[in-house]
Amino acid sequence: MSASADRTVKLWDLRNTSEALASVKLAHAIEDFCRLPTGELVIANGPILSILNLEGNQINRVADY
Repeated sequence: MSASADRTVKLWDLRNTSEALASVKLAHAIEDFCRLPTGELVIANGPILSILNLEGNQINRVADY
């Protein structure tokens, strides 16, 4: 998993780093992220906290606060 100032969150397979398995672009530059025990991600992007869910090779946005 990577998150960066270009506003993207990407899921990687470390055996093949030439292309991300999945990605999502958020509204603002990503400042920090953490994974919850439930498997969801909390992403701080500008004034927004985004909750993302990882399902297989997909990143789904659950909510923005």
